[in-house]
Amino acid sequence: MAIFVFGVLVLVGTLPNGMASLQTARRQAAEVRVFQHLRAVYQSELDRAIGNDITGILANLSQPSTFYFDDRGNISRLQNGGTNPIAFAAQANLEPASPLPGESDPSPFTRRLRIAVTDRWQDASAFNDPLRHRQRLITLTLSGPVNASPTAPSSSS
Repeated sequence: MAIFVFGVLVLVGTLPNGMASLQTARRQAAEVRVFQHLRAVYQSELDRAIGNDITGILANLSQPSTFYFDDRGNISRLQNGGTNPIAFAAQANLEPASPLPGESDPSPFTRRLRIAVTDRWQDASAFNDPLRHRQRLITLTLSGPVNASPTAPSSSS
């Protein structure tokens, strides 16, 4: 009986660590989905802008924008609870890319997407404190001419 009770106590003692690990893994998986979603949104905006006013689009995407996500990393459209409650806030903005090793200037076809995700979605100052958010830098590539005119896209022969 003592051996059985000891075994049960050991199993019960491991439950808090297992639950904490499960919550951490779930939060990290949701954050990865947030990063993937925002990367896709920004890349599609850049791809759609090619041949249009790319300079204006780049200026617009360079402004920090805040997005809200639920606990699974899906975009949330409800601000105050409901069926899709907010669990994360993400701030994203497009920056000029850094020069590649051995280069003096960055490529005009690359941009760096800076994404910060926090589970303190009601606290805007969480994006200023590196201990309260996770941040990723993702390189995006422009697939067309950088200085395209809005009327006539350039063609290559």
